[in-house]
Amino acid sequence: MSESSIDAKLDPRLAALVEAARSGAPEAAERVDVLVALVAPMDDAVRADLESRGLAVRSEVGTVCTASVTVEDAMRVAASPHVLTIEASAPLYAEPESRHTDPSAEPDSGWGEGPA
Repeated sequence: MSESSIDAKLDPRLAALVEAARSGAPEAAERVDVLVALVAPMDDAVRADLESRGLAVRSEVGTVCTASVTVEDAMRVAASPHVLTIEASAPLYAEPESRHTDPSAEPDSGWGEGPA
């Protein structure tokens, strides 16, 4: 498998971390939480292959697993024929509070005003 097709399996955030590691950045040994999309549901052979490449599987459902991997091992995991994509996890934040400060105001439904 060519390096470009392996790179295509990485999301932009993980690809940037891998590129920084290639440049000698100290983050290469850091573990990153990832979401891995697989070609088929995980079985013992697939798990063994991924773990031998450095993936620490946490959970799996169908063709998706959550795991962690060092930045330097991310490319080895992506090279597995069992992997479709790998995404670095990102923090989720609560949505900002409503713009409506008047408690009696009705929020905009997004449907317009309707017929007159």
